Amino acid sequence: SYIVGSPIWEDYAGNGLWSDVVNESTDGYELEMTINPTDNWRIMMNVSKNDALLSETFILTTPWYDQFVAPAKADWQAGTLDLENEFLYELPDVSIADTIREIDRKFAFHRAEVGGQTIRTNTWLMNLVTSYSFDRDSALKGFRIGGTLRYRDAPVVGFQEVDGEFRADLPFLGQSVFNTDIFVSYGAKSEFLGGGNWDLTFRIRNLTDEGPYYPNTAVDNGFGDPFYLQYIHMTPRSYELSGRYRF
Repeated sequence: SYIVGSPIWEDYAGNGLWSDVVNESTDGYELEMTINPTDNWRIMMNVSKNDALLSETFILTTPWYDQFVAPAKADWQAGTLDLENEFLYELPDVSIADTIREIDRKFAFHRAEVGGQTIRTNTWLMNLVTSYSFDRDSALKGFRIGGTLRYRDAPVVGFQEVDGEFRADLPFLGQSVFNTDIFVSYGAKSEFLGGGNWDLTFRIRNLTDEGPYYPNTAVDNGFGDPFYLQYIHMTPRSYELSGRYRF
């Protein structure tokens, strides 16, 4: 009688392709500076710190857990469920107790985040953008060169387990990201279509070919070290040629 009307766990928000609703508070601090060392050279630097703290999680799933799982936990003993999938081969037997433990572990993992840095967010971010335009009376008139440096510190991607409990004060960190782009462009005036300005830009993205993968989610491997479950692919070094015409 406890499970009548209960949504399927795998289909419920936060457990499959859905993301559950959470509450978080963010305190942000940002410093931006723009410097012109010369009339032709411009430098912009931006540094920010974001303290994103999780204050509440599993807002949609918790009422379901309280209604359908918690009252029945004491009565559900370790029986087996014979499962068979659409490909007609038998899956390993799964006990009800194992299913409950899986649900409880998922809840414990997410509740361990409460009060700590929101998982998969970067606390420190830095951007440096610079460009230099050559004098109109020089041999390189019309040319402009520049580049961008971007830094993202390593985010929290999981937590250690101590005596079966997730420890938010012992987080696993992902990997910091340092990305560099450079470009050279040439522009001039044109009489085409009544006059205007055109330019061509050649850009190299991810100059140092960082990557190719960065950890995004981790769990304890049983020895206090991270076992990475999910990675993010970073686009390798690429070359881009673009043109623009402004009327």
